[in-house]
Amino acid sequence: MNQKIYWVGIASIAIVAMAFGFWLPYVENPNPINAPLVEQQRSRASGFTMKGEAKYLKDAKSGKLSIYARMFATGPMHDDEVIRMEGVLSLITPDGHVQAIAPSASTFSDNLVATMNVTTAPKGSKVKISGTVWVYKRREVKTERELTKDRESRLYINTGTVTFRTVPNSKPAKVEVECLDLGSVHQHGLELLGADKKTVSNRFMLTPGKQLIDRENVPFIGRQLGMEPYLVRQLIPKRNEPVELVIPVADL
Repeated sequence: MNQKIYWVGIASIAIVAMAFGFWLPYVENPNPINAPLVEQQRSRASGFTMKGEAKYLKDAKSGKLSIYARMFATGPMHDDEVIRMEGVLSLITPDGHVQAIAPSASTFSDNLVATMNVTTAPKGSKVKISGTVWVYKRREVKTERELTKDRESRLYINTGTVTFRTVPNSKPAKVEVECLDLGSVHQHGLELLGADKKTVSNRFMLTPGKQLIDRENVPFIGRQLGMEPYLVRQLIPKRNEPVELVIPVADL
Protein backbone atom coordinates (compact mmCIF):
# COMPACT_ATOMS: atom_id res chain seq x y z
CA MET A 1 0.00 0.00 0.00
CA ASN A 2 2.79 2.38 0.97
CA GLN A 3 4.62 1.55 -2.26
CA LYS A 4 1.50 2.33 -4.26
CA ILE A 5 1.13 5.71 -2.55
CA TYR A 6 4.80 6.37 -3.24
CA TRP A 7 4.45 5.78 -6.98
CA VAL A 8 1.24 7.78 -7.15
CA GLY A 9 3.08 10.68 -5.50
CA ILE A 10 5.97 10.41 -7.96
CA ALA A 11 3.54 10.41 -10.91
CA SER A 12 1.70 13.46 -9.52
CA ILE A 13 4.92 15.40 -9.14
CA ALA A 14 5.95 14.48 -12.69
CA ILE A 15 2.60 15.65 -14.10
CA VAL A 16 2.83 18.95 -12.22
CA ALA A 17 6.42 19.44 -13.39
CA MET A 18 5.45 18.74 -16.99
CA ALA A 19 2.56 21.19 -16.72
CA PHE A 20 4.85 23.91 -15.38
CA GLY A 21 7.40 23.12 -18.08
CA PHE A 22 4.72 23.46 -20.72
CA TRP A 23 3.17 26.70 -19.48
CA LEU A 24 6.26 28.48 -18.17
CA PRO A 25 7.50 29.73 -21.59
CA TYR A 26 4.08 31.27 -22.21
CA VAL A 27 4.13 33.00 -18.83
CA GLU A 28 7.68 34.29 -19.27
CA ASN A 29 7.20 35.27 -22.94
CA PRO A 30 3.68 36.66 -23.31
CA ASN A 31 2.50 37.66 -26.77
CA PRO A 32 3.53 41.34 -27.15
CA ILE A 33 0.29 42.06 -29.04
CA ASN A 34 -1.45 41.76 -25.64
CA ALA A 35 0.43 44.77 -24.25
CA PRO A 36 -2.12 47.36 -23.05
CA LEU A 37 -2.57 50.48 -25.13
CA VAL A 38 -0.78 53.65 -23.98
CA GLU A 39 -1.83 56.25 -26.52
CA GLN A 40 -0.48 59.33 -24.76
CA GLN A 41 1.95 60.33 -22.02
CA ARG A 42 1.99 63.64 -20.25
CA SER A 43 5.33 65.33 -19.61
CA ARG A 44 5.85 65.64 -15.88
CA ALA A 45 7.83 68.87 -16.00
CA SER A 46 6.58 70.88 -18.98
CA GLY A 47 2.94 69.90 -19.17
CA PHE A 48 2.81 69.01 -22.88
CA THR A 49 1.55 65.58 -23.94
CA MET A 50 3.27 63.04 -26.20
CA LYS A 51 0.96 61.13 -28.53
CA GLY A 52 1.28 58.56 -31.30
CA GLU A 53 -0.45 57.72 -34.56
CA ALA A 54 -0.14 54.70 -36.85
CA LYS A 55 -1.92 53.48 -39.98
CA TYR A 56 -1.58 51.15 -42.93
CA LEU A 57 -1.42 52.80 -46.36
CA LYS A 58 -1.99 51.43 -49.86
CA ASP A 59 -0.57 53.12 -52.92
CA ALA A 60 -3.38 53.77 -55.38
CA LYS A 61 -1.22 53.14 -58.46
CA SER A 62 1.12 50.32 -57.48
CA GLY A 63 -1.08 48.68 -54.86
CA LYS A 64 1.93 48.36 -52.54
CA LEU A 65 1.33 48.38 -48.79
CA SER A 66 3.23 50.35 -46.15
CA ILE A 67 2.87 51.40 -42.55
CA TYR A 68 3.18 54.97 -41.35
CA ALA A 69 3.77 55.82 -37.69
CA ARG A 70 4.70 58.96 -35.81
CA MET A 71 5.18 60.46 -32.36
CA PHE A 72 4.36 64.11 -31.72
CA ALA A 73 3.81 66.63 -28.92
CA THR A 74 0.59 68.49 -28.20
CA GLY A 75 -0.46 71.10 -25.69
CA PRO A 76 1.21 74.18 -24.24
CA MET A 77 4.99 74.56 -24.11
CA HIS A 78 7.18 77.29 -22.72
CA ASP A 79 8.19 79.92 -25.29
CA ASP A 80 11.88 79.61 -24.46
CA GLU A 81 11.92 75.80 -24.79
CA VAL A 82 12.47 73.46 -27.72
CA ILE A 83 11.97 69.69 -27.69
CA ARG A 84 13.87 66.95 -29.47
CA MET A 85 12.43 63.46 -29.90
CA GLU A 86 14.42 60.29 -30.34
CA GLY A 87 13.39 56.66 -30.35
CA VAL A 88 12.51 53.44 -32.14
CA LEU A 89 9.07 52.69 -33.61
CA SER A 90 8.24 48.98 -33.93
CA LEU A 91 5.35 47.16 -35.58
CA ILE A 92 3.67 44.38 -33.56
CA THR A 93 1.41 42.05 -35.57
CA PRO A 94 -1.30 39.87 -33.99
CA ASP A 95 0.90 36.76 -34.25
CA GLY A 96 3.39 38.42 -31.88
CA HIS A 97 6.02 39.29 -34.49
CA VAL A 98 7.92 42.49 -33.66
CA GLN A 99 9.88 44.46 -36.27
CA ALA A 100 11.52 47.88 -36.06
CA ILE A 101 9.91 50.11 -38.67
CA ALA A 102 13.13 52.11 -39.03
CA PRO A 103 16.44 52.51 -37.18
CA SER A 104 16.56 54.69 -34.09
CA ALA A 105 15.91 58.27 -35.16
CA SER A 106 16.21 61.75 -33.66
CA THR A 107 14.56 64.99 -34.70
CA PHE A 108 13.96 68.60 -33.67
CA SER A 109 10.93 68.71 -35.99
CA ASP A 110 7.28 68.45 -34.96
CA ASN A 111 7.07 64.71 -35.71
CA LEU A 112 9.26 61.66 -35.23
CA VAL A 113 8.13 59.67 -38.29
CA ALA A 114 8.87 56.15 -39.49
CA THR A 115 7.60 54.30 -42.58
CA MET A 116 8.14 50.78 -43.86
CA ASN A 117 6.89 48.65 -46.75
CA VAL A 118 4.88 45.59 -45.69
CA THR A 119 3.46 42.58 -47.54
CA THR A 120 0.23 42.33 -45.53
CA ALA A 121 -1.83 44.65 -43.33
CA PRO A 122 -3.33 42.44 -40.60
CA LYS A 123 -6.09 43.90 -38.48
CA GLY A 124 -5.40 44.44 -34.79
CA SER A 125 -1.72 45.37 -35.17
CA LYS A 126 -0.03 47.80 -32.81
CA VAL A 127 2.99 50.09 -32.87
CA LYS A 128 5.30 50.44 -29.89
CA ILE A 129 7.28 53.65 -29.53
CA SER A 130 10.25 53.56 -27.16
CA GLY A 131 12.28 56.70 -26.86
CA THR A 132 13.20 59.88 -25.06
CA VAL A 133 12.01 63.46 -25.20
CA TRP A 134 14.70 66.07 -24.58
CA VAL A 135 13.83 69.59 -23.52
CA TYR A 136 16.24 72.42 -24.42
CA LYS A 137 16.26 75.99 -23.22
CA ARG A 138 16.73 78.51 -26.03
CA ARG A 139 19.29 81.22 -25.35
CA GLU A 140 20.74 83.87 -27.65
CA VAL A 141 24.54 83.94 -27.59
CA LYS A 142 27.08 86.16 -29.31
CA THR A 143 29.56 84.45 -31.57
CA GLU A 144 32.07 85.51 -34.18
CA ARG A 145 31.53 84.64 -37.82
CA GLU A 146 34.12 84.17 -40.53
CA LEU A 147 33.30 83.87 -44.22
CA THR A 148 36.13 82.27 -46.18
CA LYS A 149 37.06 82.76 -49.83
CA ASP A 150 35.98 79.20 -50.70
CA ARG A 151 32.43 79.99 -49.53
CA GLU A 152 32.67 78.35 -46.13
CA SER A 153 30.95 79.89 -43.14
CA ARG A 154 32.59 79.40 -39.75
CA LEU A 155 31.14 80.22 -36.33
CA TYR A 156 33.31 80.48 -33.24
CA ILE A 157 31.28 79.29 -30.25
CA ASN A 158 32.92 79.24 -26.82
CA THR A 159 36.23 77.45 -27.36
CA GLY A 160 35.42 75.67 -30.60
CA THR A 161 34.19 76.13 -34.15
CA VAL A 162 31.23 75.11 -36.30
CA THR A 163 31.97 75.16 -40.03
CA PHE A 164 29.34 75.01 -42.80
CA ARG A 165 30.11 73.84 -46.35
CA THR A 166 27.72 73.46 -49.27
CA VAL A 167 27.56 69.91 -50.65
CA PRO A 168 27.74 70.22 -54.46
CA ASN A 169 25.02 68.55 -56.57
CA SER A 170 23.15 67.19 -53.56
CA LYS A 171 19.44 66.44 -53.94
CA PRO A 172 17.77 67.62 -51.86
CA ALA A 173 20.27 70.40 -51.24
CA LYS A 174 22.45 69.72 -48.19
CA VAL A 175 25.07 71.50 -46.14
CA GLU A 176 27.89 69.76 -44.30
CA VAL A 177 28.36 70.83 -40.68
CA GLU A 178 31.64 70.15 -38.91
CA CYS A 179 32.04 70.72 -35.17
CA LEU A 180 35.51 70.88 -33.63
CA ASP A 181 36.73 71.26 -30.04
CA LEU A 182 33.49 72.53 -28.58
CA GLY A 183 34.14 71.18 -25.10
CA SER A 184 31.10 71.44 -22.83
CA VAL A 185 28.98 72.72 -25.71
CA HIS A 186 28.87 69.23 -27.23
CA GLN A 187 25.37 67.76 -26.92
CA HIS A 188 23.92 71.25 -27.06
CA GLY A 189 21.90 72.30 -30.09
CA LEU A 190 22.07 75.25 -32.45
CA GLU A 191 19.15 77.13 -33.95
CA LEU A 192 19.70 78.87 -37.28
CA LEU A 193 17.44 81.68 -38.43
CA GLY A 194 16.31 82.61 -41.93
CA ALA A 195 17.08 85.82 -43.78
CA ASP A 196 14.43 87.68 -41.80
CA LYS A 197 16.32 86.83 -38.57
CA LYS A 198 13.03 85.56 -37.07
CA THR A 199 12.04 82.36 -38.87
CA VAL A 200 13.85 79.21 -37.72
CA SER A 201 15.39 77.50 -40.74
CA ASN A 202 17.32 74.69 -38.99
CA ARG A 203 17.96 73.08 -35.65
CA PHE A 204 20.71 70.51 -35.17
CA MET A 205 22.91 68.96 -32.50
CA LEU A 206 26.45 70.16 -31.92
CA THR A 207 27.94 66.69 -32.11
CA PRO A 208 31.68 66.09 -32.71
CA GLY A 209 32.69 65.57 -36.32
CA LYS A 210 30.68 66.00 -39.49
CA GLN A 211 26.96 65.78 -40.19
CA LEU A 212 24.61 66.76 -43.02
CA ILE A 213 21.57 69.03 -42.76
CA ASP A 214 18.95 69.84 -45.39
CA ARG A 215 19.61 73.39 -46.49
CA GLU A 216 19.98 75.32 -49.75
CA ASN A 217 23.00 77.44 -48.74
CA VAL A 218 25.52 77.81 -45.97
CA PRO A 219 24.08 80.11 -43.27
CA PHE A 220 25.04 83.72 -42.78
CA ILE A 221 26.30 84.20 -46.33
CA GLY A 222 27.09 87.82 -47.20
CA ARG A 223 29.36 89.84 -49.42
CA GLN A 224 31.81 90.87 -46.74
CA LEU A 225 34.58 88.45 -45.79
CA GLY A 226 36.36 88.33 -42.49
CA MET A 227 35.41 88.32 -38.80
CA GLU A 228 32.31 90.01 -37.43
CA PRO A 229 30.00 89.54 -34.40
CA TYR A 230 26.98 87.35 -34.96
CA LEU A 231 24.01 86.31 -32.84
CA VAL A 232 22.74 82.70 -32.80
CA ARG A 233 20.40 80.75 -30.58
CA GLN A 234 22.00 78.02 -28.59
CA LEU A 235 19.83 75.15 -27.34
CA ILE A 236 20.95 74.10 -23.87
CA PRO A 237 19.85 70.69 -22.55
CA LYS A 238 17.53 71.12 -19.60
CA ARG A 239 16.01 67.70 -18.91
CA ASN A 240 14.85 64.50 -20.58
CA GLU A 241 12.08 62.00 -20.01
CA PRO A 242 11.55 58.45 -21.32
CA VAL A 243 8.53 57.77 -23.52
CA GLU A 244 6.78 54.39 -23.91
CA LEU A 245 3.68 54.35 -26.12
CA VAL A 246 1.65 51.45 -27.51
CA ILE A 247 -0.86 52.59 -30.13
CA PRO A 248 -3.32 50.77 -32.39
CA VAL A 249 -2.72 50.70 -36.14
CA ALA A 250 -5.66 52.04 -38.13
CA ASP A 251 -6.87 49.45 -40.63
CA LEU A 252 -7.00 50.04 -44.37
